[in-house]
Amino acid sequence: MIKLGSFSFAYDRETSSQLVDPETFIDFAHSLKLDAIDFALDKGFPRTDLDYLMDLKLACLSRGLSIGFIDGGGSFVGTDDELIQRVQQAKDRIDTAVFLGAPMILLATGGVPEAIRPPMVRCYQEVCDYAIKRGIMVGMRGHAPVTEPTGEDILRLHRDVNRENFTFSMDTGRWVGSPGVTPKGQWDRSIDFYEFMEQTAPIASYVRAKIFKIDKGWEEWFDYERIIKILRKVNYNGILSIYYLGKNYSNCDDFEGITLATNHLRKLLSDID
Repeated sequence: MIKLGSFSFAYDRETSSQLVDPETFIDFAHSLKLDAIDFALDKGFPRTDLDYLMDLKLACLSRGLSIGFIDGGGSFVGTDDELIQRVQQAKDRIDTAVFLGAPMILLATGGVPEAIRPPMVRCYQEVCDYAIKRGIMVGMRGHAPVTEPTGEDILRLHRDVNRENFTFSMDTGRWVGSPGVTPKGQWDRSIDFYEFMEQTAPIASYVRAKIFKIDKGWEEWFDYERIIKILRKVNYNGILSIYYLGKNYSNCDDFEGITLATNHLRKLLSDID
């Protein structure tokens, strides 16, 4: 059964400019009866010491929320010094995932020129080798380090890294030609980016459901009925995690938007066999 979760990312209702703290979002996720919650330590976290992280872990546990992933940082594109720093950051996030009980970290990837592909692959391999000794999966999340990915970009990197704990977190909004890349409804409709999802769904172990235009009660930019059918076709049984980015596109605040998205996706999951 596909489960519903959410990325812990919402702006405060009063200020609309400051991210709410994780405790507030945990309570909100629980009120929606979500199954999981995802964290990025640089988004809304006032602290990252172990005492604070333990409090969050206990808060999730007491509310029946599993922690799906920890965001592991940026992509492996840059100077040698930058790559060393990013690999270390990923390893630090792996240690945090172990402490929190999250099964995976996510790292950004996308389309890259051939010249910078080898060092990217080596960095992923180093991180995967560190992670597997700690029982952690490393997931690619589509997000352009240079260009947005196609389905073949994801599949090729998956083959090149060639590690058993290297997996894919499908980001519905980050593809060549997707409205998540060129927002405000001005995207390249000649590209069927859903085909990229069909290509990569068999290797996906997590799905990030980007939501932009939801104020009518359904997501207008992405066809989630089609997306869920793609997932059903490959017997996907993981988490569909909402990532609401409709602040500038929907006439509702983040809490209302995530609530509408939850209701929309929950109904589709119920209706689509």
